Amino acid sequence: KLMVLDLASGQSSEVKVTIPGDRPKIKERSVSPGSLTSGGTISPTGKRVVLEARGDLFSLPAKEGVTRNLTRTDGFAERDPAWSPDGRWIAYFSDEGGEYDLYVRPADSRPAPDPKAKKDEPQPIPSAWSDDAPRKLTDLGPGFRYTPTWSPDSKHIVFHDQNGHMFLTTVESGETKEFDKDPWMNGPGFSWSHDSNWITYARADEANANGCIWIYNVKSGEKNQVTSNMFDSGTPAFDRKRDWLFFNSKRSVTSPRYSDIDATFV
Repeated sequence: KLMVLDLASGQSSEVKVTIPGDRPKIKERSVSPGSLTSGGTISPTGKRVVLEARGDLFSLPAKEGVTRNLTRTDGFAERDPAWSPDGRWIAYFSDEGGEYDLYVRPADSRPAPDPKAKKDEPQPIPSAWSDDAPRKLTDLGPGFRYTPTWSPDSKHIVFHDQNGHMFLTTVESGETKEFDKDPWMNGPGFSWSHDSNWITYARADEANANGCIWIYNVKSGEKNQVTSNMFDSGTPAFDRKRDWLFFNSKRSVTSPRYSDIDATFV
């Protein structure tokens, strides 16, 4: 509240203030989402791409074809679209239920009808197949979720939340389990082995916050740290034959600058 004090009487009273809104800014208008895209992935064939823009998901052609607004939702936002390796599905997060949860929808579903279109305007033909509708896979409660990453066999999705919790979802059943947590609440980058049996990721060490590389077995649930916490390591990735695990690591201690392992010059 804005108050005024009368020094003579010692009495204070509220000053009523009315600030009119910037009405031209809230007037309904058409906005092009072309310059407002914020994420997306290329289809496995390379012929289309799915993009996130202004809270909707758009499927666009690489060369020729139509642009499809797959969601067309004004009341909530879809984020982080990810195309499945088999080309059938698009995974994403949506706050349609009040909090961000994981959804999947067919990659070839028809564009959503425009709720503001006039009755005489042509609308996309609705599909008789119920799978055209999005399917909600998780119900995790409050929080933000990020980076849905498909397994190569398109059966699982791994992702993390803002507190560093890491989740694995089975697409067919929707079963979701937490398999690890970054103690410093960092967002790990995930990489799947080519046979979809293993996940590798970087997780901060409890003691010194250096990134360490971990490997998780999807079937057994066993996880192991495979690098030392002496050096900061990150962005692990399996090669396609699963013979090698690549990652970057800060290990230089010979140049005249701050060391990668402490706060002194080396």
